[in-house]
Amino acid sequence: LMLSLAGTMLPTIYNVAYRRSLNVGVDRLRFVSPVPVGSAIRLSVKLQDCKPGNAPGSWRGTFGLELELKGADKPGFAAQILIQYFE
Repeated sequence: LMLSLAGTMLPTIYNVAYRRSLNVGVDRLRFVSPVPVGSAIRLSVKLQDCKPGNAPGSWRGTFGLELELKGADKPGFAAQILIQYFE
């Protein structure tokens, strides 16, 4: 459930001018600690890599995600996702 929230939270964190996007997949996913019901959460996103995609006019971004829990030492999850954007 927490990983599915990342997809809805990402557009509120950054904006990319594109016509279409494709979630290529998740790389390096770790569920580090449980997330209790009612927890205050925050999604941290870092652009790790950006390179031309395999289609003309496209580019592929690699993003590092971390779901932070208020008052916790460890994140709920840490993941690396790949998204391809098209003009």
